[in-house]
Amino acid sequence: MDIITMSEKKHKITSLVQELFDDYNRLEEVHTQFKCENDLKLRENINTIRNQEDQIKEKDLKINDLETDISNKKIVINDYEKMIRDLEDKIQYMLHEKEEEGRFDMLRVQAKTIHEKENEIERLNQLLKKKDEKEDKKINNVFDMIQNTSDEILIQEKNLPNQDDSGLNPDNEQIEYGECATDIAADRMALSIDNLKESSEESKSEDEDDDYEILTYRKKEYWIKKNENPQYVYEVLEEDGLGEKLGVYQKTGNGKMKVFLDKK
Repeated sequence: MDIITMSEKKHKITSLVQELFDDYNRLEEVHTQFKCENDLKLRENINTIRNQEDQIKEKDLKINDLETDISNKKIVINDYEKMIRDLEDKIQYMLHEKEEEGRFDMLRVQAKTIHEKENEIERLNQLLKKKDEKEDKKINNVFDMIQNTSDEILIQEKNLPNQDDSGLNPDNEQIEYGECATDIAADRMALSIDNLKESSEESKSEDEDDDYEILTYRKKEYWIKKNENPQYVYEVLEEDGLGEKLGVYQKTGNGKMKVFLDKK
């Protein structure tokens, strides 16, 4: 009875010990597994931290690079701003210079126009002077002719015989004949003046024809005055009339002659 009891107790104790051992092993496995899982999580966290640290370092490097680029760009912007200010100053100076040049060009154009007008006035004065000289000369010739004619008439009067048997008073006849001679001289003078006007107009046109000649440039005709410097060109009117000055005929840079028309 005692042996059976002891055996049963031993068996129970053995069973309990085995159960405890099994429980311990299970607990140990659970602990080991939990520890392994924790270690795995720790490794993952460590790797994550390391990756984040690497990313932070890269971002810090990028930030430093961007800050450097920003600093460089600020320097470039400052340089560009300085260049822009310099260019604006130069533009203002050039605009001022251009405005001054425009004024000088305007003054030069006005001076050139005045000089051309003075030349034209001088040309016209020369023509009038030549015309007046010719007319004065011809008028003097006419007066000389009239004076010579009057002298001849008076000489003829003196040489005529007396008309006593006709019952006329010689003195009255001489007076009437003298008055007739005066009328004749006046008529001749008027006729000579008319002829003078016609001849002066003809001589003027002939002189102008002699002084001017036709220039054909690019199928268009112009009047030019001989030996004129600068060589101006004038409009050709109907029936080859002389018109206004249109421009100048002069050499270009390549040595060719060209007509430069005045701007209207």
